[in-house]
Amino acid sequence: MTIWLHTARAWLHTSLLLLETRRFVAHFAQMVGDFDDLVAHCEGMVAHFSTFVGNLALGRTLCANGWSL
Repeated sequence: MTIWLHTARAWLHTSLLLLETRRFVAHFAQMVGDFDDLVAHCEGMVAHFSTFVGNLALGRTLCANGWSL
């Protein structure tokens, strides 16, 4: 093979490697974004559960003090 053919093959392989690297980075960024969404959703669920527990405690206190729910 000539030097030009070797150079062309090297450029082609480098271009393909860069393309795959870009795809990997984009996929990784999407996974991080999805994980952030999951964490935010879990935080929301914890906040709702905390409110629910607080409401139960309030109801229990009111009932203990003679209020009817």
